[in-house]
Amino acid sequence: MNAAATAGRPIVTVNLGDYPATRAWKSGQLDSDLIDVRFSGLRAVWDEFAAMMRTQKYDCSEMSLVSYLQARALDQPFVLLPVVVTGKMQHGYIGYDAQRGPLRPKDLEGRRVGVRSHPQTTGTWARSILQNEHGVDLDGIQWICVEDPHVEGSSVPPNVGYDHSGRTMLQILLAGDVDAAVLGPDMHRDPRVQPVIADADQAAARWLDRHGIVQIIHMPVVTQALARARPDIVRELFRLYMASRAAAPEQERTAFAPHPAGVEPLRRGLQCMIDVCCEQNLLARRLTVDELFDDTTRRLGAVA
Repeated sequence: MNAAATAGRPIVTVNLGDYPATRAWKSGQLDSDLIDVRFSGLRAVWDEFAAMMRTQKYDCSEMSLVSYLQARALDQPFVLLPVVVTGKMQHGYIGYDAQRGPLRPKDLEGRRVGVRSHPQTTGTWARSILQNEHGVDLDGIQWICVEDPHVEGSSVPPNVGYDHSGRTMLQILLAGDVDAAVLGPDMHRDPRVQPVIADADQAAARWLDRHGIVQIIHMPVVTQALARARPDIVRELFRLYMASRAAAPEQERTAFAPHPAGVEPLRRGLQCMIDVCCEQNLLARRLTVDELFDDTTRRLGAVA
């Protein structure tokens, strides 16, 4: 926490993206008598995930769920807040260049597939879908990344390589330097890119029916130092986020509506992500859902 203060309120630094659920807070519609929040101002907040994990650059930051799980498995000093910032089914975000011919999930074996970072949460979900729904041998794929893992001390398997050209993953795909890629929002930015899973929407609906959860991508974390020294500030950050979420127009709530807040409502989704990470050997040890939180964040309630 920054030692400086404004009118007796401590300055709290926050790295949080622009979403319907954060608009009221970030636009200044909400205020706090307890803290003076300073946002990072970044559009691509994920560019600071590594700095948060390695240097605790912010008091609070949106975070890739897999990165947090890796940090927690290594006993690094962060605590999760029980609310989802982003979550979405990932079946439709594995793309290929249709001009190079059709490509289906089993065709990926023996080929090069791009993903921004090997433990990227979107990529982790995508690998699980390929493996468990389409029988793809993940070890038979050469994974090409443009970023290292966010968490120091985490490792990557031997079939991971890197492209250091400075290009985006979409550019790498369209240049033909990978055969397919996990693209996230870039999936829809070029008509040549088509989904490897042809019936992605229907496949996502079937997955949802089986598991009863929408795949979690990002959640907020706070530093352990802040959580221990000022649990009241942690509660206030949660209150502000939930107030901002409640202020979002009804028609814009689809992005977070499937994700109620609180440990128990999120337990099933978090357990599923832990299981997927263990299946892919991404964690130094198996975690429990309860150890993702501390005494303060574990009590933060389920408020719509």
